[in-house]
Amino acid sequence: LLVWGLQGDGYKKKENLDTRKQMLAGIRNKFPNVEIPESYAKTDDNLDALVAAITAREAAQGRTIPPTDSQRPTTRQEGSIHIPR
Repeated sequence: LLVWGLQGDGYKKKENLDTRKQMLAGIRNKFPNVEIPESYAKTDDNLDALVAAITAREAAQGRTIPPTDSQRPTTRQEGSIHIPR
């Protein structure tokens, strides 16, 4: 989230709907060609799923920083996180 210029904390609690809406607006600005329903702001789980899906799409299109060669043995066991560019 920080890589995208968005706040990375303070959205997990139910009462933080306004924070999630602000984050959703930021995601929409960053990815204007992606149709994103308002329902993604309803819960932190919804927002997390959206971020994961967009990051997966970015990775598939080669627009992330993949794990380094030295991290690969661990990623085969643990999984990996791609950092958006």
